[in-house]
Amino acid sequence: MIPQNYKPSTLHSYLGIVEKHIRPEFEHMAMQAISPAEINSFKAKMLRSGLSPKTVKNTLNLLGKFFDDAVKDSRLRYFTDAGRRKAQNFE
Repeated sequence: MIPQNYKPSTLHSYLGIVEKHIRPEFEHMAMQAISPAEINSFKAKMLRSGLSPKTVKNTLNLLGKFFDDAVKDSRLRYFTDAGRRKAQNFE
């Protein structure tokens, strides 16, 4: 993700999502260790905590962007976006 492509308000929102939700859940794991099952578990945990479906969807979409960029930058060989695809369908 290239920050220059985003408005300051979008970057602020993304930073909030990372700090509130993504970092606490995954900071102890390498990206290669985060499986679709881990992402589905994360999604269920966020929903159980009372987050709105829109917030959960936004969080999973941002996480997916990180993985997409890691694949494009050859930091990961592939990423199955099963967790993100399911996120689109639960609202």
